[in-house]
Amino acid sequence: MKKELLLPALLQSGWDDERGWLAPFRKSEYYKLLMTAYADLRVDTLYQSGLHGPGHIERVLLLGALIARNEGLSPADARLLLRCCAYHDLGRVDDWEDPDHGARSASMLASEAFAFARQDLSAAELPILYAAVAAHSRSGKQRRVLGERYGVSSADFARYEEIAACLKDADNLDRVRLYDLDPFRLRHEESLALIPLAEELYRKYRALAGSNT
Repeated sequence: MKKELLLPALLQSGWDDERGWLAPFRKSEYYKLLMTAYADLRVDTLYQSGLHGPGHIERVLLLGALIARNEGLSPADARLLLRCCAYHDLGRVDDWEDPDHGARSASMLASEAFAFARQDLSAAELPILYAAVAAHSRSGKQRRVLGERYGVSSADFARYEEIAACLKDADNLDRVRLYDLDPFRLRHEESLALIPLAEELYRKYRALAGSNT
């Protein structure tokens, strides 16, 4: 695992698991996919910030894997969701009002510089990746328009909408770091049950990092 990341080692051995969620998660396919996502994450390419930088991405990856498990996503869809989680904030230029950062992130993912993030995805999965990343910084009402704009096929539209909704939930759950998480912004019922874990995760991450990240 990359030494820059804090959560892989915590998940492997150091989590004081009073809630009892980690042991069964470790036995799941989603845990394996998460650890692969951590191993593949190019930290050097991420937006560098205390609010939307590597720490946020680490936590959103874990929350995304848990949502994928809760929603019963296929391994292929979970892997694609985790790719979205890893690179959804690439295009940020501001930690606060930056509604276009999803579209900029999608454009960056389509560029030659980010070929490494696309190399194991199928031609049909690329529009889903771009559209879900673009949609995460926009309202849910724009999801269909963005899916069509990025060329998601009709056969893959339901898959795209589920992945986009899961990305939104994972990203929103880490708003606990901003102390403004709105439960009504979560798309899945099971995501509501993850709020206490998201809060615990942020506390543990801050303790590991020694800063507000």
